[in-house]
Amino acid sequence: MGMVILQGVIPCTASQQGEGSTTTEQDQGDNSPPSPDDAPPTEGSDSPFCSSSDVDSSCSGFGTGTNVPQAVCVPILAYEPSKVFLTWTQPDVADDVVGYNVYKDGQLLGNSKNNSMQNSVVGRYFDTFLKEEPEFYPKILFNAFWVKGLKPKTKYTFTVRSILSNGEESEDSKPLIVTTPTNYKKIVDISKVGAVGDGKTMNTKAIQDAIDSCAIGSLSPYDCKIRIPRGTFLTGSITLKSNMTLELASGAVLLGSPNSNDYPMIPRLNMPSALINVIDPLHSQNLRIVSSGGIIDNNGWKKDATIIDEIGNPLPHYVKGSAQTVKQNGVLAASQVTSKDKYGSARSKLLLLLGITNLHIGGTNLTLRNPSMMTIAIGNSRNIVCST
Repeated sequence: MGMVILQGVIPCTASQQGEGSTTTEQDQGDNSPPSPDDAPPTEGSDSPFCSSSDVDSSCSGFGTGTNVPQAVCVPILAYEPSKVFLTWTQPDVADDVVGYNVYKDGQLLGNSKNNSMQNSVVGRYFDTFLKEEPEFYPKILFNAFWVKGLKPKTKYTFTVRSILSNGEESEDSKPLIVTTPTNYKKIVDISKVGAVGDGKTMNTKAIQDAIDSCAIGSLSPYDCKIRIPRGTFLTGSITLKSNMTLELASGAVLLGSPNSNDYPMIPRLNMPSALINVIDPLHSQNLRIVSSGGIIDNNGWKKDATIIDEIGNPLPHYVKGSAQTVKQNGVLAASQVTSKDKYGSARSKLLLLLGITNLHIGGTNLTLRNPSMMTIAIGNSRNIVCST
């Protein structure tokens, strides 16, 4: 599983409980997630999210000279009422390490490579890549794990052990304590409020109305979830709000309109809106865009073929675009360039994310494809994680 953490500079802080910590399965407080360590902890929270201190070798926990995994943590907002995403840093002494086992409350859950094969499209590509010429490629370790089947509002303790080449394990990592949030307070399925997933009906208003209504009074991303069910939902530009989750079901496609008129200009930015926007001038916080097999497609360019990749998955191939061929090869791109009185040469991003604190993009399999111009544009933001 891959992960990118984008953060400001944060001082080194302990993100795990010391040895000998005990836990109980009981109500630990409100529905708010643990805070990043650049803000006061939320009531009921335990270990904070991953931060720059977790990958800084000058911070405590490194320099131990052992084969014990370091800095086990949860990326920003990478957990739900029933599941948690864990990651960690390889130990100082890793030459003899061939994998990792993950434990929950002292019970073995499994090893990280098998977990990645089951939960991440990336894992299967790595495995195929390594099998082609195993003697040629360097050792690749999987430093992440999806834990599923958890209970809401429950405290769990996780540890990680290195698996050594002789089959033995290292000692436990420092324990990470996580309390899952309560069940989502409000879940809005867009197909229940007027959206039609036939690939033809324009659903912009139905989706935006659902977002606006759901976000009223929401204080965390677990208070409000907008769910995109299986089907192809055509839409123009939509805007997300603070404290919400946008979830695409497996088989769901959020398909951008091919018409430039469905992406109005943003006056203060002098650019067309994206398919999905977070652009509150007063700042936004605590958003999640996740999926376990859904697609966000900006409908930017024509597809000329579908090829089968090395693990048997269909892979769309789009025609090559340029300033000279955009009118012939573009879809939304052509519409926006042709509407030059409104747009000039500007084209839309797929995701435009500005002024956000705490954003998680990922899940076990989220596909972002075919932008008119750029896939993800992030600016003036803090604590951003992209994982898959």
